[in-house]
Amino acid sequence: MRRELLRGIASVCASCALLVGCGQIAGLEEAYATARPAGGSSVVEGSVEITTSKLDLGDVTCGTEGKKQFLLLNHGEAAVAYKLRPLDPEAVRLSVPLEGRVEAGAALDVEVFVKPAAAADITTEILVEAPVLAHIAVSARGVGAALSLEKSLADFGEVRMNDTARVEVGVKNTGTRATDVTKFDGETADYKLLWPGMPTPLHLEPGESKPLTIELQKGPASTTDVTTTVAPVASGLCGRAPTVPARAKRINGDITLGTAEWDRVNCGTAPGTRNVVITNYSPKKVTWTASFPATPPPAFTFVGGTENGTVDEAPVGGSRTGIITLAVNDFATPGVRDQTVQVTLTAGTDAPVTRTAKAHIEVRGALVTFDPAALTFSSNGTTTDSKTFKLKNVGNQTLTVPVAGESTNDNDAWSVNFPFTVPAGGEVTGSVSFRSSGASSGTITLDKNLLDGAVYCNPKATLAVKGNSP
Repeated sequence: MRRELLRGIASVCASCALLVGCGQIAGLEEAYATARPAGGSSVVEGSVEITTSKLDLGDVTCGTEGKKQFLLLNHGEAAVAYKLRPLDPEAVRLSVPLEGRVEAGAALDVEVFVKPAAAADITTEILVEAPVLAHIAVSARGVGAALSLEKSLADFGEVRMNDTARVEVGVKNTGTRATDVTKFDGETADYKLLWPGMPTPLHLEPGESKPLTIELQKGPASTTDVTTTVAPVASGLCGRAPTVPARAKRINGDITLGTAEWDRVNCGTAPGTRNVVITNYSPKKVTWTASFPATPPPAFTFVGGTENGTVDEAPVGGSRTGIITLAVNDFATPGVRDQTVQVTLTAGTDAPVTRTAKAHIEVRGALVTFDPAALTFSSNGTTTDSKTFKLKNVGNQTLTVPVAGESTNDNDAWSVNFPFTVPAGGEVTGSVSFRSSGASSGTITLDKNLLDGAVYCNPKATLAVKGNSP
């Protein structure tokens, strides 16, 4: 289903058009008929011919390159200058210099190589100026296995030195092909790594998840965390293998503090509450008072007065528990919140002792902005003014726009070319072109409600465009 992706480009010109990605929108035919035909046919203007407007490379295995080509033909009697600009240079490379000349009567053979970094669709463009402005749509589908770990942290909290403890982490194949995890890096004297059927490799079909158990071993008490970093090892993966840190604190005592751990939640989804569990193995009643450090500002809030409480004496060979309940202050902004909770414990008539517990949450999602936030163009009706913008994602999840868009306004003056995948923590380049005999202005809006299946944190990202006709 096609959905409107760009909204609110208010135009006052009489005969212009809007393009999104590779789709042609009503009103474009007259103004751009030679510059961007539909269906992958050749582009011809004057003496210059580009042999296609569309390259579909089909399935390309991650770690390899797919290849297709097009020709830039000069049918004229004088040399012409050209410029080529892949909008996604990380995924697309060309066999020729990005700027140069095509001699009279000659052809430039341009090989296009696409190397996917993820098991996902690639939809991007190559901008060509020779001197006609043309857009060659490039698409491919990255295929291969991709792994994710379904925890961002394996936190054991405090564990008595003569006890073992386990945390389970799901290992999921989010790719399009099966894989075998031959081993997991990160096993140490303090931690054992266990999986079903070991030592046989862990086989994962696409979409399948299986458990990895991280087991903390008995050992001496420590004043600092006992840590390791766990990573699956498999060949032919799309992207890097994921990692998950593990941490625990061994104590020589009979009162332990657990961790309030939400792990991963999607931004905007109320995550509920979690508990720091106080476990009393001693024959003494324990009282507690909890607080947050003065700085930085706390990411969590105590719930229901549980920052104070008591735990009864433990029965022989058993334990009693109390809980400190926490809520998350901000679950709309992507990022990790790892907060120290100070807990003062008093066992019976013993002197109070202050220890620390942890609260941890990772809020997941994409958070995108346009850079710059505004562009100004000038066109006299026979020339096209083109400018690029960066679509930046400061979130921690890749944003994929699943569908092309369309405009409800037939009187726009804009050709808007979006790359449709913005990696977490990265940026991609898009372009806007303006050609008109009048003036036009408005706003391009990337709206949360239009992104099917995307975890998109900000309600909208906008790019103001203004076109002038001298």
